[in-house]
Amino acid sequence: MGCSSSTPDDAFNTSRDIDRRLQADSQVCRTTTAKLLLLGTGETGKSTLLKQMKLIYGAGITIEERQGCRSAIILNICTSIKALVLAMETCKIPFGFESNPANMSQEALAEMETSNCLSAEGDRKNPVEAYARYLYEKVGGFSGQKGRVADAARYVMNVDSIIAFSNYEVIPTEAIAAIKTVWQDSGTQYCFRRSNEFQLMDTCPYFLNDVDRICQEDYLPTEQDVLNARIKTTKITETVFKVDKLTYRVFDVAGQRCHRKHWAPYFDDVNSIIFMVAISSYDQVCMEDEASNRVLDSKEVFAAICNHPLFKRTPMILFMNKIDLFQEKLKFKQVSQYFAEYDGPNDYESASEFFVNEFLKVNKYPKNIYRHLTAATDTQQIKGILDAVQAIIVQNLLTTSGLM
Repeated sequence: MGCSSSTPDDAFNTSRDIDRRLQADSQVCRTTTAKLLLLGTGETGKSTLLKQMKLIYGAGITIEERQGCRSAIILNICTSIKALVLAMETCKIPFGFESNPANMSQEALAEMETSNCLSAEGDRKNPVEAYARYLYEKVGGFSGQKGRVADAARYVMNVDSIIAFSNYEVIPTEAIAAIKTVWQDSGTQYCFRRSNEFQLMDTCPYFLNDVDRICQEDYLPTEQDVLNARIKTTKITETVFKVDKLTYRVFDVAGQRCHRKHWAPYFDDVNSIIFMVAISSYDQVCMEDEASNRVLDSKEVFAAICNHPLFKRTPMILFMNKIDLFQEKLKFKQVSQYFAEYDGPNDYESASEFFVNEFLKVNKYPKNIYRHLTAATDTQQIKGILDAVQAIIVQNLLTTSGLM
């Protein structure tokens, strides 16, 4: 039997058909898969938002994941209470200190004047701080303090954080009692209100207010516990989930300065960027550089990303996060004290608008920047916002694919 040989025209037609199929597949991929970057500096809530995405669109938080989070939560408690005790020493605040100016005795004020405790201009502006320092030094500092709270503080400083990883052991009753004693002390609470002066995780009050429940032998973290747990991101992770017919590839990156150099390889073929800012950190300094304001550091990084040549037309979604903490902090911390250019009222609407505009004005390209005021631990709020984000991403995919 004979066999037919292919002609140059046949080879050309076959090659053209393959090219068409590859182009069609590529077109389908571009409209059914979205690459999303989750960027921001450290401790802005990126990992919390990713947890929310898994909770809302993925398989949720499994029992195994909740069990695995127990150690991190116990460690958060140990780390927070130790940070507060150390800060009591650094800030020179005695245990039992009452920060109400009405509690400052005239005798003590007179003695402070005599001993030049109010000689500095800063002391006269912050007499309560000066009074705390005066009482702290009068009792002989940390080592000179006596009593139940001081003893509890010394106990917690000696608690080995390894108990966080003892999943099947009961945390000592003495440790639980000591943690509660220190946390409930009036001096510790005053120290906590000055937490912008030292490094303390935002979830500190969430967990320390619920120590009894968390330290039970059969404790299983709730979804809200998992959302509040602080686990530092040290590597880039990819999470894939599907919403309707669209597959999302979400890249969560570590935000600390030493990790930012690793972002660049993930900049290609990005459909959208969510950039997160902790708006509540307007009075805080960076962990890596205590001379830099956290919001200004975020603004600098946002400007670099927003104006990167690869992102000229990439939609930017700006999440001004931690608005719950922001609203609480505004009650006793003036924005103008940390941002001299701000001359508006110290209320939520005015201050949040100021910070949003500070970020928007750094953009140099004619592109859309969508902004949202968020609390990443609030599942209902985040679900509504992510639905809006999804609509933005779908529209951008259709536009870049020439289908709109």
